[in-house]
Amino acid sequence: MKSFQLEGSPFFAATIEEMNSQLSESVAPGKLELLDALSLSYRGRYEDAVRSSVTAIEVALEARLKQLLLESGISEGEASNRLSETRNSFFKRISEYELLSKKRIPGPVLSIIPYINGLRLRSELETVRSLRHKIVHEGIRIDIHERGPMLRAIETMTWLFEWLNYDDSHGPRTTRNYAFFSSLRGMRKYPTRYMNDGVEVLPMDHFIDDDQIQTSDELLHQQYSTALDVQDTDVELFVRMSFHGLNINCEDGPPPDPDSPLLVPRFLISYASRRAIVFCIEIDGLPDLDLANKVVAAVHAYQQQSDKELFPICIIHHQRHLPASMREVDAAVSESFLHVIQACGLSLITTIDLFLFVNARKEYQWNLKQIRDALFSRGRQCVVPPSYKRIGVVRKFYPNHSVLSVEVCDGEELNVGDTVCYRLKHKWHEESLASLEVDKQSFAKLTGPVRAGIKTTLEHSEVRVGTVVYLRTHKNHPATMRRVKFLSLGYHGKIHPVK
Repeated sequence: MKSFQLEGSPFFAATIEEMNSQLSESVAPGKLELLDALSLSYRGRYEDAVRSSVTAIEVALEARLKQLLLESGISEGEASNRLSETRNSFFKRISEYELLSKKRIPGPVLSIIPYINGLRLRSELETVRSLRHKIVHEGIRIDIHERGPMLRAIETMTWLFEWLNYDDSHGPRTTRNYAFFSSLRGMRKYPTRYMNDGVEVLPMDHFIDDDQIQTSDELLHQQYSTALDVQDTDVELFVRMSFHGLNINCEDGPPPDPDSPLLVPRFLISYASRRAIVFCIEIDGLPDLDLANKVVAAVHAYQQQSDKELFPICIIHHQRHLPASMREVDAAVSESFLHVIQACGLSLITTIDLFLFVNARKEYQWNLKQIRDALFSRGRQCVVPPSYKRIGVVRKFYPNHSVLSVEVCDGEELNVGDTVCYRLKHKWHEESLASLEVDKQSFAKLTGPVRAGIKTTLEHSEVRVGTVVYLRTHKNHPATMRRVKFLSLGYHGKIHPVK
């Protein structure tokens, strides 16, 4: 048997030039504590690592807050007094820092990794500080098997530190050699249990799980779908994922002022040369005139303070206590509410409309430019598919023959081979017209007003009487284009009603 000898090569975590450069720079407040936390986590001293990481954030926050107070024009003594007032109220300091810096703590974060997608650094900070409290005041000890959760705690605190000091929540300054140092302790391949007579090696869960392991795309789709469910509502994450799916740049808006009654834009979006402010509103019922007035007042106040004219978009998550399939669609927005929104030049979109549009855009390759242009148009949007027009209404379904009886509007024309579209409970549905019939006679072309029989692939349970029928106005159907993945997050599917 031929033997092989592996040749190794030295690993350099830093060069001499990098060391000299670091020695010549001042150390950011809290950075030494953060480096201690990283070092302690590599060595498995998780309790000490948690304490040091939280201390790093507290030190960095105090230094940055003092700097902002001095830059606002107050004296050193006044700044010290302001800091002493919040010495025992950490999250009040966080809120004050957000208002002075005019930026929110990052989150929800978008990522192709499911367990990171939707992460909020403020929530992570609350979790790690709570853990620090239990370690210090309750004497809990962290098992060595909790390596994963501890790495998450240290990593997220590192992101938050980078954001506080460098406006960068994913900076490489302290994590470049992270994988190398982490590997020095080794990684247990199997879970273990300590017994009086030894150590028992346990089988890994996914080896004995009969369920199929989900892909990252499937998990991301599940996150996107359940973001509008009653129990797992996360409108901010849903909106951010939707804009990402439409290839629209989305940034955090200004932080909310707890003392102000005005609504605050949640996001700032940009597409081509256009920019917009986005309000995300959750309500139990339907939008009313009082809400319309609040939105208009908030838009006016923000435009007065901003040096740029930004288009206002209002995304409403209505009837949030109901499953998605039971919420109002056509009657979701009253005529009076819509009149105010249109008169004031706002774009209005319900979350359900946006969800269905994003999924249909992927499935049928709807024109992306037309969808994005519509978002920057006044009035209610995402209710009519791009390149489509309304031509009729479903009046009856004949299940034995899978035929829809459609009342075609006066002057509207239908041809065999045309593409029509229906809005169903959980999705938009496109199909080509295979046949047209009137009184059991076939026609290649029909002009309304007329009751036309249209063959469909839909089931009786999917179509309700009154469903609007839309006709594609462009003959070149984009579904013939090459199918592509839905950007980097791979959304697909439908909303699943809460059972």
